[in-house]
Amino acid sequence: MFLKPFKPRKYPHKRLDGFATIIINKSDQQISAPIESISRKGIGVFTKERLKPGTEVQLNLYCSIENSRVEYRFTGTVTGEAIKETFGIVSIVFKNEINPDEHNRLFRYLADS
Repeated sequence: MFLKPFKPRKYPHKRLDGFATIIINKSDQQISAPIESISRKGIGVFTKERLKPGTEVQLNLYCSIENSRVEYRFTGTVTGEAIKETFGIVSIVFKNEINPDEHNRLFRYLADS
């Protein structure tokens, strides 16, 4: 049996201490969840809530970068979930990727691998 060669991700994921508030579009539902990991293109959050792939959401991120508290807003789409019995990870792809003009500290943090 041969293993496929490791192919690095185009957008590496990094751990980020913080929380995301997820607002479900066309609904009054709002979820607050700890961030599992983040990349320039998307985010994974820990939650017990099930979110259907294709659901459009708004995200408010609250985190600490370079010893400063920062807040960012994004729009995105749920791409998948891996929820086991009590909780799991929901993946969300951003509508627009993180860029140095709008999200300078977060962009630098992700670029520093």
